[in-house]
Amino acid sequence: MRRRELLLSLTALVACPSLALAAQRPRRKEAAKHFDWTHPGVRPYTGSDEQAFASLASGGLIPPHVLAPLQDAVRNNAGYQDTIPDGYRFTRMLFGSGSRVNNVVAHTAQWPAEATRAIVRYEYRLHEKVYVLLRPSVCGNWALRILNIQGVCIACVDCAQDDREEIKREQAALQRRRGRKKRH
Repeated sequence: MRRRELLLSLTALVACPSLALAAQRPRRKEAAKHFDWTHPGVRPYTGSDEQAFASLASGGLIPPHVLAPLQDAVRNNAGYQDTIPDGYRFTRMLFGSGSRVNNVVAHTAQWPAEATRAIVRYEYRLHEKVYVLLRPSVCGNWALRILNIQGVCIACVDCAQDDREEIKREQAALQRRRGRKKRH
């Protein structure tokens, strides 16, 4: 049987070389819909904050009238500390000298134990959307999340589905933030 398969392959190669070779080429993998962040701190962001804001907003992700209050919050150090849970999704993240990647999923359970999960959050709410700028302490990268009012990420390609755990985390963060504001 093996010999017959070999003879058929050789016959096909002689008769129509391009078709025979095309059939043997490995198929391309489908493009990933998200980037798995499993190695924190490998390429820390080295650009300026202004460059980060411009890059995060490019493509119309953040309207100018939303970007300005977020920039003010960063300049005034008006963010608050939070942690990155396993499976946390970012709409866009900047790293290195300004490279950017969309639809990032943080797999913090796979991070080394000594890698901090701390993050600073800056938020601005407009109508039914919440724009969140984030700065993970582990790398100094800048990241963006765009959520609906229930806390579901709405700008990611593959995370528009109703993620109950993510909603719970976002609602808990909102409750913590409200509790801090009442104390001040």
